[in-house]
Amino acid sequence: MVVGLTGAPGAGKGEAARFLAAWGQARGWRVAHLSFSDQIKEELRSRGVEDGAFTRELLTETATRMREAEGPGVLAARIVRRIRREAAPAEMYIVEAIRHVREIETLREAFGGRFAALAVEAGEEVTAQRLLSRARPDESREALAGREGARRMVAREMGGMKGEFAFNIAECVRMADGRVRNEGTLEELRGAVAGWVEGVAERLGATGSDRRGGKDGRTERNTKGGASGRRPAADDGCP
Repeated sequence: MVVGLTGAPGAGKGEAARFLAAWGQARGWRVAHLSFSDQIKEELRSRGVEDGAFTRELLTETATRMREAEGPGVLAARIVRRIRREAAPAEMYIVEAIRHVREIETLREAFGGRFAALAVEAGEEVTAQRLLSRARPDESREALAGREGARRMVAREMGGMKGEFAFNIAECVRMADGRVRNEGTLEELRGAVAGWVEGVAERLGATGSDRRGGKDGRTERNTKGGASGRRPAADDGCP
């Protein structure tokens, strides 16, 4: 099983990835967690850039240049090659931070019905506040400058960049096989993700190739309005 995660910065992809890993491990599966951001960082390291110099702006610019040089699906293609090279493949791969439609297409072409994409969604105000609260050192300077800057940065990554090689997360969300809305508690996010992935696993076990479920093959769950006093589900995964 290969699960791809997409969604805005601060939506909760990192939390969803951690839960998915625990979910798979609880079933005795070997789980591998890969990210698109790591592919970009590896490229930068190969060029002699040190980790301390990484910023969201640098990663975004580098990803765009990589797509221009090798095609819009380059990052997904690298992940596919890495998975296929493994001598002892994992039962579950979690591929985090899909930001271009060609990345979803490349993973679907490579893995067929064994691939399913999940979009983690949250409102603009929620994601902006999470970005400010987590204040990661490699975060966008614009996002850390204040709420308006955080909203502008998220809007650009969702689809406000121009060109065929730029990020377009909103389109990736539309292409996803399932969607969870994460505006409640961590427990609620875990419950929504569990319901989705259990359905995917059941379909794979039943047919071995059916990627979609429901009438249109897509599911949507809402985690808004959880009980007070529980830790909110934030995202501190890949940029």
